[in-house]
Amino acid sequence: MHMAQTPPPFSPQEYAPKRQSSPWLWILVGVVGFCVIGIVAVVALGFGAMRMASDIGRCIITTGAVASSLDEYVKAKGVFPPAETWQDDLAPFYKKQTDEMRKEMAKNPVGEMFTPAEITAGLECNPGGPKTYLAYNPAVAGKKPSEITDPGKTVVIFEQLNGGMNISAPYKAQDPANAPRVGGDSRGWFVMFADFRGIWEGSKSRSTTGMDMREVVPDTGSGRSVTIDLDPAAPATPPVPAAPSGN
Repeated sequence: MHMAQTPPPFSPQEYAPKRQSSPWLWILVGVVGFCVIGIVAVVALGFGAMRMASDIGRCIITTGAVASSLDEYVKAKGVFPPAETWQDDLAPFYKKQTDEMRKEMAKNPVGEMFTPAEITAGLECNPGGPKTYLAYNPAVAGKKPSEITDPGKTVVIFEQLNGGMNISAPYKAQDPANAPRVGGDSRGWFVMFADFRGIWEGSKSRSTTGMDMREVVPDTGSGRSVTIDLDPAAPATPPVPAAPSGN
């Protein structure tokens, strides 16, 4: 007589913790924080909604890698990089920040949509409609952090229409009407200050309080996670150009 055997109790497989958070967590949190798109809108807009999320996610990841690289450079050299070669100078730090992220994203079919821009050319922020790039404010070039009297209002990196390798220009506020749009509304222009806080300048619906852009790129080995807490009701902090160097 055949006796039914009782299956062994289910025991979920245990996995060793990873050394760092998945880049997908950072992208998704960033996209949700900067662009709240409801489920109904995603279903209705389809590819258009995915494209908007991709554009914002890629811009956030790229600017985060720039912030982390700039922070490492300043800690190593004691000053902000020269305007003429700022991308070249940040390249070793940037490559270290982004290589592991690219490996992880390559495992996902849509990973290419969120990969950070290459630093060996103009740093693209928004890929189209309109195409925008990250530029460096030469007013901070060569300065020590202690020489910047108000880092929370001094612009270091900002988004603009003109691009190119090592592009730099004196910072000037831009018309929000010309900025890339999300869901028909201007998302504002990305601006990062000397305290590494990034905002969407000129946006009426997205945060003006900002976040530490260094938190966007995971710290290898820490395994920490980051929540982007952006308050769209908070007033904007008006950015100002850096004071001229005394040299």
